[in-house]
Amino acid sequence: MWMRTIILFLSVLLPALLSGIAAADEACPDISGYFKAAGKLINETPAEAARIFEETTRLCPTSANAHYNLALARLREGSFRKALPGIERAYALAPQSVPVASLYITVLIAGDIDVKKGGSMLEKAAVIYPDNADMEKARIASLLSDPEAVGKLYSPLLSLDSGKSVENGRYRVSTKDNTVADSKSGLMWEYTNNEYLEYSKALKYCRSLRLGGFENWTIPNKAQMKTLVVAGRRPMRAKPMFDGDVFRERPVKRYWISDKPTLTSMTNISSGLSNSGKTFNMERAKTGDYPESSPKHVWCVREMK
Repeated sequence: MWMRTIILFLSVLLPALLSGIAAADEACPDISGYFKAAGKLINETPAEAARIFEETTRLCPTSANAHYNLALARLREGSFRKALPGIERAYALAPQSVPVASLYITVLIAGDIDVKKGGSMLEKAAVIYPDNADMEKARIASLLSDPEAVGKLYSPLLSLDSGKSVENGRYRVSTKDNTVADSKSGLMWEYTNNEYLEYSKALKYCRSLRLGGFENWTIPNKAQMKTLVVAGRRPMRAKPMFDGDVFRERPVKRYWISDKPTLTSMTNISSGLSNSGKTFNMERAKTGDYPESSPKHVWCVREMK
């Protein structure tokens, strides 16, 4: 019943809402400099960061990122009530953003603002996003009553712009759907997540993913990961082999891939062939073998047809 009501509501409201957001976003000035400046201040002087983020909401009122970060700064100042308007607005603009929903749930429950609503949202989110790190964070943070402590559990979002689709060469980034379509490879990638999981849980996470109206998500194989490697780029320490201007939130780390280790590659893995998996290192564009029980980063993909 709840899901049907939401779908019906969005089917009526979303087309008009998104057209307005797109038009407004095109008129917004570049506010990335504000985010960088405030991001440097939020830990030490959150009140000053809040002032800057407040200006970004004035300059671009349809940026969910701006409203989220303003709410986070207000929390670090020490007020659930002052954080509420910002996170409410961010959630209205980007209801599919799990980090935004997580912070909204936390403010509602930990701030004793609407415990029933927050609890209901958290319960439903646990079903929709099983084993999700952001929702686990909301569950833990909701037990706290100190807004500053809650605020320090969350990180700023510096690249989320709700309702936007951005062309970046061969890539089309939709922050609304949290997807990146690659016209060259014919693959669609999950834009960002905070997942750091054992192999079996990573596989389950991708298979249960629902983004952009698509369900056929999975862990990539080596060949698919190699399509992300920038041609001619040489490996450098802590530098991505993928396009960092497109995937700004992606860590330069090892990601699980679906390829199985060969018997030869298993000589240094003590846990045995059946309990080991393969990874792709995005700092060196090379594969490696690790125990499946060792958490690694997750980057889901699907084939566009």
